[in-house]
Amino acid sequence: MRNTIRLIAFTTIFSIASWLVPSFGPPAAADPGIVLIGFSAAERELAIAAIDLFHQAGLPLPPLTIRRHHDPVDCQGFDGLHHKAGRQSVIDLCARGGEANVERIIIHELGHAWSFHYLSDEHRAAFKAVRGWSVWMDYNRAKWEDNGAEQAAEIIVWALSDHPVPVVKIGHHTCAELQAGYIALTGLKPLHGYTNLCDDKAAVQRS
Repeated sequence: MRNTIRLIAFTTIFSIASWLVPSFGPPAAADPGIVLIGFSAAERELAIAAIDLFHQAGLPLPPLTIRRHHDPVDCQGFDGLHHKAGRQSVIDLCARGGEANVERIIIHELGHAWSFHYLSDEHRAAFKAVRGWSVWMDYNRAKWEDNGAEQAAEIIVWALSDHPVPVVKIGHHTCAELQAGYIALTGLKPLHGYTNLCDDKAAVQRS
C-alpha cells in the first residue's frame, strides 16, 4: 500500500514536471531510490509503468539508476545491460525499435535487478529444476538464451506485461512452460501472463 501511495504521489509530481523539463533534462526519480537519466518524457512514462508492474506483482526492486543511451556501444552492443553494485543496481538502456521494444527491455532489465537482489536460493533451485539450465550467467559457457538469468528475465517480461508479448528468444516458451517457470521463480502466479503469443503455433524464429 505504501509503495502504491508513493508511486501515485510521484506520478502526480512527474506529470506536472515532465512538461517543464527538456526531453533529455536532469535526472528524474521514478520511485524513491530509483533514478532515470536521459529519458524522453514518453520513455519516462514507460519506465514508471514498468516499475509499477513490479509493485503490483509483489516483486521488490532495489535502489537503482537507469541510464538511457542512444549508441549501442554504451551497452556493449546489447539492447540493455544490468549490473549489481552492492545493494544497488545500474541499468544501461540502449534499446531501439520503438516504444514496444523499449518497454520490453526495461522490464527485462528490471527483472535482472529483482533476481540479482531478491531471488532466494530455494526459488532459484526450483527454477533450475523446471527449466533445466546449467549456467546462471556466463556467456562464455552458454548461449544467451541458455543462461538461467536471461530465461528468468524473459519469463518476467511475459508474466508482468499488461499486453501480449512474444517470448521467443528462449526455448520452452509454451504458455504452460512459461507459467511453470514464473511460479518456480517467484512462488507467485503471473500478474498478467497473456497466452496470445506464447504457444509454439504463434512463435517465430529466435532473433
